[in-house]
Amino acid sequence: MGLLDRYCGGGGGGEGAGPKRTALAAAMALAEEIGRGGPLALQLAKEAIESGAGLERMEEALAVEDACYRRILPTKDRLEALAAFAEKRTPDFKGH
Repeated sequence: MGLLDRYCGGGGGGEGAGPKRTALAAAMALAEEIGRGGPLALQLAKEAIESGAGLERMEEALAVEDACYRRILPTKDRLEALAAFAEKRTPDFKGH
């Protein structure tokens, strides 16, 4: 199932797929889902995208992504995400 199918109720949704939504409703649903992520991870993902998008070489963009990833590794939010996943619960991110 593709991203558009998932959020707009397209043909790939199969049985139980909801009604087709407008692009705005689909964008809002996606934004809501992304917003439930860890604030530090979201901040660094945005930084990686914004910083890497203008680079000409893939190697440079991947270096930016790697640098952002390394900044998230020592955080308490990352440990909380791992624990929540292992315990099958919703994470409680604190932003540190």
